[in-house]
Amino acid sequence: MKETETIATLLAKHPFFEGTEPRHLSFIAGCSSNVHFEAGQFIYCEGEPADLFYLIRHGKVSLEVFVPGEGPLVIETIGEGDELGWS
Repeated sequence: MKETETIATLLAKHPFFEGTEPRHLSFIAGCSSNVHFEAGQFIYCEGEPADLFYLIRHGKVSLEVFVPGEGPLVIETIGEGDELGWS
């Protein structure tokens, strides 16, 4: 995040919030934080609450399931401009 960019500015640039009114972006920005995950780090694990929502700005996230007898299986990879954690 550049020094002059605010979370509200970043949200306004993301495709998910295209067309959202500035007052709503401001409200959402007040509930938001800018986070970073290292390669290989898990964001959600099976059985844990998935109570956070992420907008992917950089990098990629692999969604995987555990297949008994096989191990982890990547079912989808998402990246910049995608969302994670809503359904």
